[in-house]
This record gives sequence, C-alpha cells and structure tokens, in this order.
Amino acid sequence: MKISIYLSFVLLFMGIIACEQPIVFSEPQPERIPPSLSFHLPFRGTFFCEEDTSVVHVHNNCIFKEKVWQFDLLQENLDSLQDLQLINGQLFSDFYDSFLDTKILPNGSYRGTLVVRDTFFQIGKKEVLKYFRGYQVLNKYNRSGDWEIWLLGLDEYLNLTLHKTVLPEDLNKIKEITPLEDISTSEKKQYRMKPTIIEFSDLLNSRLIFEACGYYERIELEKSL
Repeated sequence: MKISIYLSFVLLFMGIIACEQPIVFSEPQPERIPPSLSFHLPFRGTFFCEEDTSVVHVHNNCIFKEKVWQFDLLQENLDSLQDLQLINGQLFSDFYDSFLDTKILPNGSYRGTLVVRDTFFQIGKKEVLKYFRGYQVLNKYNRSGDWEIWLLGLDEYLNLTLHKTVLPEDLNKIKEITPLEDISTSEKKQYRMKPTIIEFSDLLNSRLIFEACGYYERIELEKSL
C-alpha cells in the first residue's frame, strides 16, 4: 500500500530531476547576467500538466507541482495498513506525518484526499535564476559540483514550456560553438562546458542542446501586488 499510493507519486514528481543531465556547466548560465531575485510576472501563475494531470504553481521565488488524489478505504482494509491510521475521525499518514482530509461515506468507508507537493525550483545559493532573451534560465547545482540548467519559456497564449539539455548526435556541431569537456564515467555519458554569453546565445539559437520536456497550460495568472 505504501509503495502503490505514496512512492508512486513521489517518483512521478521526481521524474524530471531524477537523473543528471548529459550536459552540465561549470557556472550558472549565462555568464555576466546577474541573478534574478524573482520570476518575472508573466511567468507566474497556475498551470495544468496534461501528461500527469498535476498542477504547476510558479510563484515569486519558486516552482512546485501539486497532485490531488482521492481514495476510498473500507474499515477492514484500514485495519490492515501500517502507514495509515484513524485518529478522531481523520486519516493520519505516518509517511507524511500529517492528517488527510477525510470524509465518512454512507457505506461506512473512508474517503481520504491526499495532496502531494514537490518543489522543482527554489531560488537560493544552489538554485540560481537568470533572465535571458525571453527565457527564465533555471540553474541547479548538482551533487557533482556542476550546474544543470532548464529553460522556462512562454508561448503566445502565456502557457509555459520547459526545456532540458540533451546530447546531439553530432558533438562536433557543439564544438564549433564552444569547447566540450568529456567527464563521462562508466555509469553515465556527460560533458561539461563553460560558454561565453555569446556562445550561450548561439547554443540557444541553434537548439543543439535544448529539448522540450514539458508543456503547461495556464489556469490562472498571478496578480501583481
């Protein structure tokens, strides 16, 4: 039960950032562009991800995904679970150490509402935001001491597009723009680069290393204070 209900949702939300990207950077990108203290207002709001039916929230200084899931439990099933218990008429999750919104149905079963949230990006020392040529550039410091980046863009309807780095078939095309350092191991194939701002702009134009990995339809635009 714990794996099927809880772990599956954790894995679902962590899918985007579970593995290191094949191209990393030695410093936040692009160089010489000062970090932003907040997301630009047009990028903020609430969005729907059709792929996993989650809701994406972009606030002043963070991005997080949220999934609401309902489940019904008979009393006999509840008694056999170790990670859920009933306290004063409310389901309590030991896994999340919190109460779930609970309703008692006419047949005596319990309907619980589980809200799973996962923070994708939070502006700070190890998560640096920059704005460049219409994109919010999300720089995340990884365990290897390098920076991975995502590009957050807007389409003509103010919906969000998310791009990650990928390896093209022909690496020589990248090397024509900026040097590549091979840091591959027996477990992964990976390259590091340190482009100038002009080289980063050329990489952006060429689309050699960027690939769309998410599309989020706007539900609500965040209002300025």
